[in-house]
Order: sequence, then C-alpha cells, then structure tokens
Amino acid sequence: MPGGKLRQYHIILIISLFICGSALGETNGGYAGAFLRMGLGAEAAAQGDAFTARASNGFAAYYNPAGLSYLEKRYFAASYSNLALDRSLNFIGLSFPLKPTAGVALGWMNAGVSDIDGRDYDGNHYGELSFYDNAFTFAFSNRFSQYVSAGVGVKILYGLFPEALDDDKALKASGVGFDFGLMVKPHRQVQLGLQVRDINAKYGWDSSEFYSEGTNKNDNFPRIYKCGVAVFPTAEMSAEYDIEISDKDAVEHHFGLDYSVVLKPEYIFSLRTGYDHDVPGFGFGFLFPLGDYVSKLDFAYILEDVAPKDTMIISWSMLF
Repeated sequence: MPGGKLRQYHIILIISLFICGSALGETNGGYAGAFLRMGLGAEAAAQGDAFTARASNGFAAYYNPAGLSYLEKRYFAASYSNLALDRSLNFIGLSFPLKPTAGVALGWMNAGVSDIDGRDYDGNHYGELSFYDNAFTFAFSNRFSQYVSAGVGVKILYGLFPEALDDDKALKASGVGFDFGLMVKPHRQVQLGLQVRDINAKYGWDSSEFYSEGTNKNDNFPRIYKCGVAVFPTAEMSAEYDIEISDKDAVEHHFGLDYSVVLKPEYIFSLRTGYDHDVPGFGFGFLFPLGDYVSKLDFAYILEDVAPKDTMIISWSMLF
C-alpha cells in the first residue's frame, strides 16, 4: 500500500472509532469492581490505557488476552501503584508462549483501601476498617493465522472486609468473571484489538449467617467493551487509540504515544505519554540485560483530576 494511502487509512480508522461512541454516556463510577477498571502496568498506564491493540507483554491478559499468542518469550511481571486515599493496587503474574501458535497467562491482582472510619448506627466511632479486592486470573490465546488471534480469560473474584463483624469476623464476597479478546493485524504498521471484559462478573454477598435480618445480594460489575487501533509509522514510534463503552452507558476515550531509542542492541529507552479519559499521564521504560535474561523497568506518572494526590506506577518484567 503506498505511503499516502496508508496514512489516510490510519486516520480513517482512528476517526471512525472515535465517532462511533461520542454520543454515549458518562462514567462507571459508583459500581462494584472498580479495581478491575483502573488499568494495569506502567507501560500501558503512561499511554492512557490505550493498549487493546498492542497487548503482547506480561500484562496482556488484562488488556486483551488475544495478544498472548504473539508472545515470543516468557514474562514474569509485577506492578505496584502508589495511590491517594490509602489505596493500593498490585499485580504479579506469569505469561508464556505455547509454541507454535498459543499463549497462556496466570496472575493475581490485589487492591485495597485502609483507615476507613468505622462508625455505628448512632455515629459513634468504633475503629478503623479496611477492604481488599482480589482477582485470580487465567487466560489462553490461540493464533489462527499470522493476522488473527483470539483469547479468553477467567477471573476468580474475592472481596474481603476483615474484622468487619462481631467477634472480629470477616465479611466476604466472591464471584467469577470472563473476558474475551480478538486481535487483527491487517498490515505490518497497523494492529486492531477488541475486548469484552468482566462478563458475568459480580460480588455475591451473604450476611444471613451474621445478622438476623441478613440477606443475599449481588453487586454486578459493569461489562466493558473496548476496541482500539495501534499504528506504527516507524520502527521507533507507535500511536494508539481505544474507545471504551460499558453496559452502564459510559464512554471513555484513551490515547497513547510511545517513542523508543535503541542505545545499544540490548539497551532500549522509551518515552511515553497518554490521555486516559480527561486524565493525562506520562512515563518511561528501560529494557536492559540482567545476567542471562532481559529485564524491563517501567514508570508512569498520572495527573489525577479528582484524587488529592497524583498516581505513580512502577512495573518490572523479566523476559526469559
């Protein structure tokens, strides 16, 4: 395809995806499962979470499980997020290719908030509370040709209020959610991605064994639909756009840029910036040898528009 026509093709793809969701709703705030919608890993976060079409690293199972089948090495990945309001978000996982055409990933995502002011029905303070979210994940992907791959993911969800009840008993919730992803590479400079996230995901609460008037209750997570495009105008640069729509009529737009400099064949430095639905961010990555392996350190700084403190994310991956 000639260069001029290819550039027009890129522009049409991005504008079409942007317009298709511009008239829909506002936000997913206030619904259960917020920790699954915060993004994961500094590389993607610095690029506005616009990673549906590029997910082929140690965090691929989160952004698009279809990307796992394009892995060339095994990844051990870990991430830590420094958040405002006594919150935390952490991840540890292992991803690896299954030759010749498949890939698989296992992971644990943990989020929490502490120092919650506990008060009784009369407004009297009785202690500090905390809450923890957990998602234990498994994902599998297969590549059907060099152009198309598909993947599925399963999440075992577990929420916990420790010492929330009488006699310091914990109040717990559990559930199961599913993800689906599709990745298409129609041209060496263009990648397309589609993800449906948190299918059937919910927390099921049962307080009947603790309270005389206790009940069973399900807190449903919003189902998320994301489609995106990644463009690689040069070997050093990429640009991404994702549109995200939920079944709660919320729409979010994600933009990202990445520029990499090869310092030596085994040393690569990347600069990144992005826009995550009204929230700008930036960061960097550094790939370097570590013994017989390859190590990758990523950092993201997110300028929060609501929280009283900005977010910092550090991720580390080992390729082996």
